Amino acid sequence: MTSSKQRLALGTATIALLASLPTTAWADCSIEGTTITCDADATVDDVNAALNALGGADVSLIVLEGVAIDGQSTRIQLPQLGAVSINNAGTVGDGGFNDGIYYFGDPSSTENSFSVVNSGLIDGAINLSGVGGDVDIVSEGDVSSTIYAFALGDLTATVNGRVGRPSDEVRSEEFHGVTLQSGGGTTSIVIGQEAVVGSLASTGRSGASVNVRGRVGSAERGHSVAADAFNTTFNSEGIFETGDGFLVSGFTDHIVAVGGAAEISVSETAVVWGSAFAQGLTQ
Repeated sequence: MTSSKQRLALGTATIALLASLPTTAWADCSIEGTTITCDADATVDDVNAALNALGGADVSLIVLEGVAIDGQSTRIQLPQLGAVSINNAGTVGDGGFNDGIYYFGDPSSTENSFSVVNSGLIDGAINLSGVGGDVDIVSEGDVSSTIYAFALGDLTATVNGRVGRPSDEVRSEEFHGVTLQSGGGTTSIVIGQEAVVGSLASTGRSGASVNVRGRVGSAERGHSVAADAFNTTFNSEGIFETGDGFLVSGFTDHIVAVGGAAEISVSETAVVWGSAFAQGLTQ
């Protein structure tokens, strides 16, 4: 028979044991519903552990202001293939070769979408591929490497910060580009008045546009601005006919122009060091 004093001692020992157990790998990134919020410094491994623990199709990853996600030369990898979003007000990565946000979606699903809102620093790249639906990128902060996205839906990128690195005591100023490609929809790049970027490429099957109000490149390092909404489809069909006992065979080729409107606009506040090129197809 256990006395009340013994039960109290047992309870105290249990509490002490639980308090001594190690916390989970994603302790600095809490999970609530389909939202993961990082409110203290963590590693990419912590974030990826939380993403894997969440599972499911949809996810919203939030990095709060003042929080640093240490890249450790690894990438944030999101396994979800539904509606995916990242809102970063802190710092993601530390400039390593593989740092940043990398994602490969589900090209067979229009329910697969990706949204990035960056008001902090992504010290690495934004690289999104194989998204079946739409992509929307808004960067009021800085991205130290390239912004690239390929999807089958509509893509938009609005940049009001820097894409690249400012000059310092070791290296000169770097410029990195913004590239959007759509296999079925439209693409739109908007470069705000305060933005500093490298080359811009907007390629959309149904239409493409680039609007520049900020700075593209420099006098020392020219870059290009391109909007491309013109393509062709090629099909070769075999022809087999029988007449008068003879078999006649051959091929006929069909080349069809496809695309939409392409537009580049450069405002009075913009500075573009380099070339501009647009090609499209109007019905």
